[in-house]
Formats: sequence, C-alpha cells, structure tokens
Amino acid sequence: MAAYIAEALQTGQGGIVIATEPHRLELQKLLNERGVDDATALSTEQLVLLDAQETLAKFMVDGSPNKNIFQKTVGSIVEKVSGSHNGARAFGEMVALLWKAGNQSGAIQLESLWNDLLKAQSFSLLCAYPLHDFDGAANGYAFSRVCQEHSHVL
Repeated sequence: MAAYIAEALQTGQGGIVIATEPHRLELQKLLNERGVDDATALSTEQLVLLDAQETLAKFMVDGSPNKNIFQKTVGSIVEKVSGSHNGARAFGEMVALLWKAGNQSGAIQLESLWNDLLKAQSFSLLCAYPLHDFDGAANGYAFSRVCQEHSHVL
C-alpha cells in the first residue's frame, strides 16, 4: 500500500487512504522513508487519510452500505482529490472491517459500490483483506464472490 500511494503522490496524483489508525500511521512513516513529505501532501489535500470505521459508519444503514450516502461521502472525496490532481489512487480497509465483523454480504455490497464509483470517476483502487479472515471451507463461496468483484487478485 505504501508503494502504491507513494507512487501516486510522486507522479502528481492524489492519494486517498481509508484505513485503521495503525495502518495510517505506518503509511505516513513509510511515505517519509520513501522521501514523500506527507505533511505537505496532507495540507494540500493531495493525500487524504480517513479512519475506516468512522467513514464506514457514515454510510451504513441497517447493516448495509447505502449507495446514495456512499456517493455523497466517499464519492465526493474521490471526485475532489482526483479533480484537483492528475487522477487519484485509493486504498480502503472498510470491506475488510465488514468481513471481520461477520458482515460478508455488506462487504460484497460495498465492493460493488466501489466498482460503480470506478465506472463513474477516474481513479484506481487497491483493496486488502487479511487472508486469515477467510479461513475455513465455510468462507469459500463468499471469498469467491469477493474475488469476482476485483479486476486483479493477488
């Protein structure tokens, strides 16, 4: 994730990271190690760091992501950052938080909302799931559904 966002910032693109606090702090450390001035990137809004749980809470309604609210919250941020810079790269952990909480349906719905946003706006998206959250045969079908929502899976 750090290389993905660092490259964006170094080439004039915007970076949007919606992650847990430990991951945001680690990203900032790694960006600085790569010669990226995260303070300047943050002050110019070339880099936007958001808390995954707080952002998720803004558009979840009765355990499901609400498309309209997602567009107003996340979509507007992507539009602003991408429009102010030479495109944008986004990284998100919200789907992983839903999955870990046992809300596989919500995670797959959120993946679909991200895909809709990708069709409407110019940016690239990197998602990450801890593989240990997919342990066991019971997760096989849902894991397959998550993979189908992505253009590339590593």
